[in-house]
Amino acid sequence: MKKLNHLAEIYKNYDTYIIDLWGVIHDGVRLNPGAMEAVKNLVQGKKKVVLSGEYNSDNTDRLDVTQMKELLLQLPEIKNDPSIKK
Repeated sequence: MKKLNHLAEIYKNYDTYIIDLWGVIHDGVRLNPGAMEAVKNLVQGKKKVVLSGEYNSDNTDRLDVTQMKELLLQLPEIKNDPSIKK
């Protein structure tokens, strides 16, 4: 298996990307700016993005999946893109 150093290495190879929420997009409290930039670039490149994740209800300080979706949908690149299912 080859180590992937940057999404740009495989960007042209795929039309759809599945990205985990927990630990990639956010740490349970804060969004990861680098990951958000990657999602923005995928959306602008007309790639399909599927966000996946499990919610640990034992930790009430963390964002739940619904809150995370609401935050993501507020990003202009996502909010204004008619191709994204909301």
